[in-house]
Amino acid sequence: MTRQRKEGQLAKQKTQEYKLSPEDYREILKGVELEELMLDECSAKVRRDRQSGAVSVSVNHKISCETKGENLALITCSYELIASSGLKKDFVLKIICLFKAKYSSQAPLTDDFLEIFIERSVQMQTWPFFREFVQSTTQRMNIPPLTLPLLR
Repeated sequence: MTRQRKEGQLAKQKTQEYKLSPEDYREILKGVELEELMLDECSAKVRRDRQSGAVSVSVNHKISCETKGENLALITCSYELIASSGLKKDFVLKIICLFKAKYSSQAPLTDDFLEIFIERSVQMQTWPFFREFVQSTTQRMNIPPLTLPLLR
């Protein structure tokens, strides 16, 4: 089964009611293990001729999940950072990363569990890798290192 969450701004987390209780979610989560986390694709482009004045930075993400049996999930999380001083197509900096994570579980990974896990946990586990990638890549590009905020 494959699920895909719509692309969105990181700061916009919707508040919703889930079908699984917090207690049941925590109980299943105890048996979940991150088997692999890998950077699958990446690109970075700087347009030095457009570097002037203040820029705004936006980060969008997209998460999709594919289950393999009832105890294994392959989750893809992509991030796109755009720094621009105007229109996004006139960007100064663009960085794209695609991470793949493989999770196993002692208990079945139900749709109700995965809905919450994708919404609340996957980003918390992949975001630090994207932050580090952005900071080290901008430094190597000989532009001021960009430090992204912590997720809260």
